Amino acid sequence: MNFYYCSQCKEINQNVDQLLFVEPGLSKGFCSEECLLEFYGPLMNYFEEQDNDARKKLKLIEEDVYALRGTEFLLEETLKNFEEHLMVKNRINEEYHFFVKKIKTYKKIKKPFYVLVIAFVLEDKASLVLFHTVTCERTLVAKLTEGAEDVSSKDSEGPVIKEKKDGPVNYMNINLKKEVIDLIDQKKSSMLADLLSKRSNSDIPFEDFHIYDQFGTQTLAEPDELYRYTEDGEDFFVYIKTHSVQNKSFYYFIICLYYSSNEEEMQDILIPILSFPSLDPKIYQEYKKGEQITGTLKN
Repeated sequence: MNFYYCSQCKEINQNVDQLLFVEPGLSKGFCSEECLLEFYGPLMNYFEEQDNDARKKLKLIEEDVYALRGTEFLLEETLKNFEEHLMVKNRINEEYHFFVKKIKTYKKIKKPFYVLVIAFVLEDKASLVLFHTVTCERTLVAKLTEGAEDVSSKDSEGPVIKEKKDGPVNYMNINLKKEVIDLIDQKKSSMLADLLSKRSNSDIPFEDFHIYDQFGTQTLAEPDELYRYTEDGEDFFVYIKTHSVQNKSFYYFIICLYYSSNEEEMQDILIPILSFPSLDPKIYQEYKKGEQITGTLKN
């Protein structure tokens, strides 16, 4: 005998096809949308509170663009054409998906802003929107997605290094284990949130960081300064180099995770976690920490 019951009202149902499901695994079913929303209501309120708390801390309570929250077009556009897809899976395998899209202009709003949608995903489609918000500040997006894993385009390769007296050197690629990739994603998210919270408004905009990617190779190959520090039991290397374009100087930073591999003898892995430019001497002072391995930064 087969019978099923609603996870909210516990009403017995003989036909599983008449139940509504929004999470993988078919462990929670609902007899109606009313029961479904009542069941997940506290979770929706939780994400709402997280947003409110983050806005208070970041002083973003009175953003003009917040009036666009609830716009059906922006919600659908983000779920359909998202630029970032992140996910958190807890210890009982519940999955929460984060979709992010940057909108350059919309109606009377002429400045770029971000739409963030948090949802359940079932059969590769968003099945229930738990929360969504709109903001001009990337800092808020980073805060609300802190600890989430980037699943939009998993890159399982990283550079291998050999240890020298003056630090690690890249020389080939290998595949990384899933736990290493998860660690990379977690560190990237938390480091980016920390960086964005410390930057001044007069520094190079986050949206322009990609323009400076061309300086990464030279920074790794010929750093002016190289530091090593330990955080949460993991070793990190900070590469710093000054560059100049049209008589305008700036710093370029690359933070790498130093991971020991047992797969092949005498091989370790140097994994770039975060790279960014800055004009701010305070940012330079913030990231020149730990043991100095080599070099003195040029004026």
